Amino acid sequence: MEEKMEEERKFYDNMHPRKEVVREEPQKDPRTADGKTKKKKKRTKLLIIPIILLLLAGIGAALYFTGALNPLISKYTMLLSVEAREASVAQKETELKSTAKTLERQQSELDQREADLKQQEEQLQQQQSEQMSFQEYQASLSQEDLAALKQVSGIYSKMTPKTAAAVIEQMSDQNRAAMILYGMSSTAAAAIMDVMTPEQAVLLTGIMTK
Repeated sequence: MEEKMEEERKFYDNMHPRKEVVREEPQKDPRTADGKTKKKKKRTKLLIIPIILLLLAGIGAALYFTGALNPLISKYTMLLSVEAREASVAQKETELKSTAKTLERQQSELDQREADLKQQEEQLQQQQSEQMSFQEYQASLSQEDLAALKQVSGIYSKMTPKTAAAVIEQMSDQNRAAMILYGMSSTAAAAIMDVMTPEQAVLLTGIMTK
């Protein structure tokens, strides 16, 4: 019975052959494949970077604790120290220059004040000498001043009248100019006053007779 059934099945199979179903594999989109490849590469890079950082940190820590970095650290520290000292010196130089300029300005102001005071004193002495009589002016002079004026009178007497007159007219202290003429002989004084301007001759004559 079984043999008969087996024969019938074979006969049926021969009469109705089976069609093999061929499954078509879906085509892959190349863009999708490239995108997946790029994502994988990107993920790989992202994973590699932390690993590299960890390795570098480990190497740095190992060098630090073993003392291998001590020379570099020492040099870097010395460099920072030198730069700090250079900056400090530069700042002090700037401060010194500023102080020097300030002192120069103050010294210039003091010199100007001193010159102004000296000029005021000379003007005051001139006013005082103009107010006192010729005899009072003579009495106010020391023996050294009188001797020096007498010597100047002798020198001016040996000049030409025109030269002596030009020099005497330039004197700011008219009492001193009158003293120089007063110390000369009357002939020498008259010759010098003769070539002076009339105004100057009148002024000196008035002082000597005051």
